[in-house]
Amino acid sequence: MLITCNKTGMNFLLQQCCNSDIFFDMSVKPDTIHLILKSKGLRITQARLSVLDVLVQQQGPISHQQIERLLEQDESHIDRVTIYRTLHSLTECGILHKITGLDRSYSYAYKTDPDHQDQHGTEHPHFVCERCLHTFCLPNVDVPKKIVTPSGFELKHTEVKLFGYCPECN
Repeated sequence: MLITCNKTGMNFLLQQCCNSDIFFDMSVKPDTIHLILKSKGLRITQARLSVLDVLVQQQGPISHQQIERLLEQDESHIDRVTIYRTLHSLTECGILHKITGLDRSYSYAYKTDPDHQDQHGTEHPHFVCERCLHTFCLPNVDVPKKIVTPSGFELKHTEVKLFGYCPECN
């Protein structure tokens, strides 16, 4: 379920994750997006604001192409290269989570708390449908918390992906 009041001063969004009965309150005020950008040392640009506005409203990870289409529908005039650069900078500073899909393309999701691992952090698995190529977050599926690596290896982060067919394709 998605409830949004876009461009009126506040975005209201309840995000249903993975077609379950679990909802996350994703309400984000425009001032909050400004504070997030400033806290990460990023300049506030129209491209960053527009891309974040699109991602905050999504029910899961979406691709660059989907972001581009949504921005076009919103009559935002942001070119493809600027969108790529914006996604890269927002991912590098921890505001977005980047997920590699089956076709080796990337999808992006907004982290509700950029300073912590959360439902769009790296500490939950993703399910990739091999038919429709849609990626689903699985925040209620446990991932091993401690992975022991051989001597000399330094583990920076993990990404767990499950593959199969989603309920609609099954």
